[in-house]
Amino acid sequence: TVTVEEDSLKITPIKVNVTITKHGLTEAYDGQEHSVSGYDFESDNALYKREHLTFTGAVNDSIATGTEVGKYGMAFTKDAFRNDNPNFSEVTVTVVEDSLVIMPIPVHVTITKHGSTVPYDGSLHTVSGYDFASDNNLFIRSDLKFIGEVGDSIASGTEVGKYGMAFTKDDFENLNSNFSNLIITIVETDSLEITPITVNVTITKHGLTHEYDKTEHSVSGYDFVSGSALYNREDLKFIGATSDSVATGIAVGKYGMTFTESDFENQNHNFKDVVITIVEDSLEITPASANVTITKIGLTAIYDGEPHFVRGYEFESDNELYKREFLRFIGTDDSYIAIGTDAGKYGMSFTSDDFENTNKNFTNVTVRVVEDSLVILPVDVVVTITGNSLTVDYDG
Repeated sequence: TVTVEEDSLKITPIKVNVTITKHGLTEAYDGQEHSVSGYDFESDNALYKREHLTFTGAVNDSIATGTEVGKYGMAFTKDAFRNDNPNFSEVTVTVVEDSLVIMPIPVHVTITKHGSTVPYDGSLHTVSGYDFASDNNLFIRSDLKFIGEVGDSIASGTEVGKYGMAFTKDDFENLNSNFSNLIITIVETDSLEITPITVNVTITKHGLTHEYDKTEHSVSGYDFVSGSALYNREDLKFIGATSDSVATGIAVGKYGMTFTESDFENQNHNFKDVVITIVEDSLEITPASANVTITKIGLTAIYDGEPHFVRGYEFESDNELYKREFLRFIGTDDSYIAIGTDAGKYGMSFTSDDFENTNKNFTNVTVRVVEDSLVILPVDVVVTITGNSLTVDYDG
């Protein structure tokens, strides 16, 4: 009787430790989508191979995808694996995390302040804003936020000069985390520039006309006319000598002020070129008029058989400034004297035409001659006529 008692070779399954290390990838941000997938397998038992551990998770869980800066991990866990090798009773899976890392990149931005050039017109001018330029077209204007004061991004001015915006690179904030080490260059060359303009100014010297009166007369100053309502008299300073702006005279003639364009200095920097035109005028002393009466000197004499004569005249003027010496006698000598012996009237023959005005301070000197004469009166005389007589003896 054979009794077989069963026994056997029994090979028992064992435990194994498996490390799953997710794949990682580091990329610099470039605006493109990047991805990484898969994992590395490591077992502490050489008999347990990669193919013994089956990934049962969703496909997407084994892929990390990203475009923006950041970390993107695969979503699977140790539960996403199934042991397909019965020789191993317990498979301990350890998942080591790694990820897709997209790193921020540096960017250089140039901010050029807006500029404008306008001629001065007395009005308020403004310019604002700036031009944006990036060395990476992925960093756009909206990625850079202006955080400064509103007024710092405006340049305003009325007078001639340059007016800049006050903002600096510190007045900007980076809104795009895909870029680090933001370098901002501010270009200051552009600004609001108000340029000076040209103005035409007419300076008309004051004038005065006065009839000669032997008194000193003077005139000073000038009239100012500007081609621009923005350029006023006080903007043009007279820097000449005081005497150059005064005309003084006594005698007949014209007396002008001697100042010229070079005797003025522009005080308004809003005007670059001030073109000055001097219009001449003067103090003019005009000749005076005089009415002169020339009264010939007369003489009455009684006839005495001797020659008598009279000469000269009396002078009278209705203008006390016109003196006898201003009227020169230009007639002949014999017209200036009256001579007679016999009874009768003997007059000087000169007329008003025989006088000449010698003083230029007077014109229109009217000469009126009043006649008088040498008068020789006849005399009463008693004449005794005595007849001649002769006494003789008669002789037949």
